[in-house]
Amino acid sequence: MSAPGATVPDHHLFNERTPTTVDDQNSRRAAAAIAEALDDGVDVAEFLAHALCTVAAAEGGVEEVLRNRSGSWEAGHLRSLMEGTVGPDGEGLAAHRKDAEPETFEAELRPKQGGWRLDVRLPGLPGSGWPTTSFSDRGTTVPTVTERNAALEALGYRPADPDAEHVGWAWIEAQETADEAAYFIGVTRVLPLRADQHGPAAYFDQLAAFAEDPEHGDAARDLIRRHADAFPSSTATDTETSR
Repeated sequence: MSAPGATVPDHHLFNERTPTTVDDQNSRRAAAAIAEALDDGVDVAEFLAHALCTVAAAEGGVEEVLRNRSGSWEAGHLRSLMEGTVGPDGEGLAAHRKDAEPETFEAELRPKQGGWRLDVRLPGLPGSGWPTTSFSDRGTTVPTVTERNAALEALGYRPADPDAEHVGWAWIEAQETADEAAYFIGVTRVLPLRADQHGPAAYFDQLAAFAEDPEHGDAARDLIRRHADAFPSSTATDTETSR
């Protein structure tokens, strides 16, 4: 209760305000999450601050969370809560950023001229821009799983599925035309290695070579941006600044 003569800020006169209409389903979901956190003994204030800052990190900043009604008194309180958590300039948002689901690529092992060729098929680039290596003079003898994984590592990749490191890849039947003999291609999904796991990834050089290509440069630069943590930072920076 207010002291005699005290002035109550307008935004505290809830009984004089018309409630803002909100989507009932969204409101119910939010209320259920808060109630569950409360039942679990969670610090609800911290829970709300973390949730809001996680959204801010994903959306691009504190103001993005408030963009639908940024001038309201409620927005002012939430702005203060988020800025108190991540700093007035959002410098702490990185700590609330969820790790994106890593993008995987298809690696393909196919017979080629008396041996086998291993390609990592990067989207947006021609075959000449794919990381590739060969197993020469092997005939029909398929490279072992260990040999394939070692070759992938040399290219800057590793199997996305841990089981692929031990039990092999999937094999699919292929043929150039319906009248030609079929052959088999080994395929698996792979992830880029981080630079601190394997030094400069060989495939970065192949991407960088296409960065200024008129036809494929945009795709190469997009891949570089999306996987910057896998590339040597100095080279990645040079590529970006050379645009």
